Amino acid sequence: MLARVKRYDAEGMFRWHWVLIDSLEMFCDIKQHPYLGPKKALKWMEKNHPSAFVCYKNALDNFSINSLENWIAYIKNANGTT
Repeated sequence: MLARVKRYDAEGMFRWHWVLIDSLEMFCDIKQHPYLGPKKALKWMEKNHPSAFVCYKNALDNFSINSLENWIAYIKNANGTT
């Protein structure tokens, strides 16, 4: 999906937002925490996984491939000690 995002066309921009939306629930699943919607998930993440919260917020705030790639990499490594 990231390769499609990098095309910077309408479908790529749609997928950009799709990744950010779906990945919040994925992060909760990885951490074995119930996903109770974005408001509660973000509060939980900020309190219990502050480095994840900063990375995710950066991907939301900065519309750059680098910030999105960093968030995706963070999720891929989330099974560890994050």
